[in-house]
Amino acid sequence: MKEGNHQIPDWRPPGILVAAVLLFLQFQGCAEVPITHRRGLHLLPETELLSMSLQQYDDVFIRESCPIL
Repeated sequence: MKEGNHQIPDWRPPGILVAAVLLFLQFQGCAEVPITHRRGLHLLPETELLSMSLQQYDDVFIRESCPIL
């Protein structure tokens, strides 16, 4: 590096490292759907997803069953 040249060197992770991390994340997130026995990428734990879906169902059910007067 020359005097007065203040460039920051480029840093890129090795391609094999990026591929390994992505592969690891793919297998960690894949889970089997009980009804269809297909595999899918699950980004949230099933318990959290279930509680969120029940809350959303309750919100919609209350809105549909109690119209605004």
